[in-house]
Amino acid sequence: MADAQSARHRAPQSGELQHFLSGWRETFLGRLWQKWGPQVAAFDIDLPGLALQGANVASQFIAGQATGIAKNLFVFLFDFLIMSFSLFFLFRDGEGLYLTLRDLIPMEPEHKEQVFQRFYETVSAVVQGMVATAVAQGILVGLGLWVLGVPFSFFLACTSALASFQPIGGAAVVWLPCVFYLGLSGTWGKALILLGYGILIVSGVDNVLKPLIIGGRTKLPTLFLFFGILGGLEAYGFKGIFLGPVVLATIMAFVNIYKEEYAQQVVEEP
Repeated sequence: MADAQSARHRAPQSGELQHFLSGWRETFLGRLWQKWGPQVAAFDIDLPGLALQGANVASQFIAGQATGIAKNLFVFLFDFLIMSFSLFFLFRDGEGLYLTLRDLIPMEPEHKEQVFQRFYETVSAVVQGMVATAVAQGILVGLGLWVLGVPFSFFLACTSALASFQPIGGAAVVWLPCVFYLGLSGTWGKALILLGYGILIVSGVDNVLKPLIIGGRTKLPTLFLFFGILGGLEAYGFKGIFLGPVVLATIMAFVNIYKEEYAQQVVEEP
């Protein structure tokens, strides 16, 4: 009787296994294995051994990076603590510090007002440009993925909007893996459409919308602004997105002050 129960217990498991294997053979990877599997076997390649070696190498790499990951996590938490501590006092005493710093600058009051106004307008324009670009890229990515039938398109749209704030990769870190997903699923036409859509439309928005908003608010030449952002990224990393336009706008403010003073001196000389 025990043998009969054991046989009945093994039978459903065997049926489920056969169903899983038959379903796997119908996938893209299964069909690929059925086509090239016999040819690979002809070369007498130990695929399980290679997979085991790869797993060992991956585990050794992860173990070797554990110390670095722990160190980076500690640095991140420490920097976050310093940032929170600094923001608390800046929000509480920021206005007083601003007025004190403004009084220490040896310039005419109208010139100081001009410089600080340009500084405020530039920072506001950079923040607005980044937020508008992130929203636009998130909507475009979500719309494209939804039309092409990629699952979880709304979640991926929100993720791409957050990823667009990163200077390296941006929204491409979300839609580019979707290209490989569509390709591995066998829909290469959709994969190529998404690739072209991401490069021309999604990435193009970042190169057009952000300089347009920032340049329109700060009244900076688009070419200077473009190289100012690139130079800021090269010199300061992610902070360069803010510091590059701010430094450029501050320099332009001083140039305008110099032109006004020089023009006034030229008028007064005769």
